[in-house]
Amino acid sequence: MLVLDGQIAFTDADRQELHIFNNKMYMHKTCRMNYTMYDMRRDHESINPRTHCDIMTLSDTPLVDRHPYWYARVVGIFHLDVMYNGQKKVPAKFRRRHRIDILWVRWFEYDSDYRSGWIQKRLPRLFFNDSSEIDAFAFLDPDQVIRSSHLIPAFHHGMTDELLPPNSIARQMEILEGD
Repeated sequence: MLVLDGQIAFTDADRQELHIFNNKMYMHKTCRMNYTMYDMRRDHESINPRTHCDIMTLSDTPLVDRHPYWYARVVGIFHLDVMYNGQKKVPAKFRRRHRIDILWVRWFEYDSDYRSGWIQKRLPRLFFNDSSEIDAFAFLDPDQVIRSSHLIPAFHHGMTDELLPPNSIARQMEILEGD
């Protein structure tokens, strides 16, 4: 399900009626996010897939035994121009050429076996899923991002290159930008 502008949800069938102008996605190096601080003042930060790339969103399953947030690494920042031609009732702006911004993310998985929280006085532990899993990557509306996150790698647990194949397009982004 794709949610645009926090207003309307497009199912897989609805997306077939979404026209992408010139069949192009435009890549950006940074994305600026506005947020409200704890003292109710407004501030902003930039997300950059190379340097400041981890974000957090609200979980869509706010159960008591689940973590209230989801975490992701931004792999790419894009925009595209679209128009909806289907039968679904949508706001008028979707019936004409409309720019949408999207983030391409790789989701972190919450380690539910690791005891964390206020009582344990430990932050949650996250890890990447295998990239072959169907939900490992996604496109995300930037409006769903609460703010960026500072995640600290735990190298003492070891490192692996088995979760993302060497020829993955997500790895290519690093190679292309490193030139």
